[in-house]
Amino acid sequence: MTTVGERVIATYKTLKGALQLALAGAVVVVVLSGHVAALHDVAAEVGHHASRAWSIALAHAIVGSVTPHGLNALALALALDGVLTSLEAWALRRGHGWGRWMVVVATGSLMPFELMAFARYRHWTEIAAFAVNFVIVAYLAKRAVACHRDAKNEVPRP
Repeated sequence: MTTVGERVIATYKTLKGALQLALAGAVVVVVLSGHVAALHDVAAEVGHHASRAWSIALAHAIVGSVTPHGLNALALALALDGVLTSLEAWALRRGHGWGRWMVVVATGSLMPFELMAFARYRHWTEIAAFAVNFVIVAYLAKRAVACHRDAKNEVPRP
C-alpha cells in the first residue's frame, strides 16, 4: 500500500524522469539537425545564470563537449538517468517494496555530490536540494523498514 508521501515522491520522480528523457531527445535533435554551435552558445549563457549544481554541471558538460560524440554521450546519460528515475516512480506507484529501497540507494548515492556542490558554490539551492533528498531518503527508508517488519510479524493464515 502506498502512502500520500510515496505518491508525492512518485509524482516528482515521474516529472523529473520525463524532463530528463525530453532533454535527451532534444540533445539528439540538436546533433542531428547540425545546430551544435548554437547549443554551445545557449549552454554558455545558462552556465552563467544557473544556480543549481545539476544545471551548472549540465551547462559545463554541454560547453565542454560540443562535438556530436560528446553530445551523444550526454544524451545517453540523460536518457539512462531518465529511465532509472521513471522506473523508481513506477515502482513506488505500484507499491513494490524494492522500489522504496531503489529510491533510497539511487537518491542517497547522489547526496555527497550535492554537499560537494554546496561547498563549492555556496548557494542555498544546493543545501535545499540536499535537505529535500535527505527527507525523501529518510522517509522511504523508514517506510521500507516498517513494511518489512510488518510483513515479518504477520501470522500466516491456514
